[in-house]
Amino acid sequence: MKILLTSMALVAYVFASPGSAHVRINNHVPMYSLPGKIVGGIEALPHEFPFQLSLQYIWENKRNHYCGASLINENWIVTAAHCVYEIDPELVTIVAGEHQLQNAEGNEQFRKVTKVIIHSEYNWPDAVNDIALLRLDAPLTLNTTSVGTISIPSSGYEASGKTNVFVMVF
Repeated sequence: MKILLTSMALVAYVFASPGSAHVRINNHVPMYSLPGKIVGGIEALPHEFPFQLSLQYIWENKRNHYCGASLINENWIVTAAHCVYEIDPELVTIVAGEHQLQNAEGNEQFRKVTKVIIHSEYNWPDAVNDIALLRLDAPLTLNTTSVGTISIPSSGYEASGKTNVFVMVF
């Protein structure tokens, strides 16, 4: 179980887009001050990572991305706890099937959040146990092109020193 939680924490950390955590929707000082770009990074192919989700809020009639998440199954997602800590879930919209935030491509699916489960030992200032699960208001429709689940290692899995890790941000 500890390996699974550690793996999910890594997934949440990697996909939560801390570089854009400066958005102040939860009244906390930003925990990260990373630049907005990955040095030497390349743009993913459209829907290359179908489990990647966008957490968004509406401000001045515009959707605003503020964190990333990963799709566990059609009803549940994992993200970093700092993305949803002390935030009214009704203000959060989950977008699946997105590739370019500024363009509507027709593959997007929008859901609201009905439940937030933050790790019981989450510690805001230290980012300890920075993981949360979110339940969606309706199942996402999985498909072979733009919306799919992330692979989670089985219990007891130990990564070798040569495991590839992808860092994705919108």
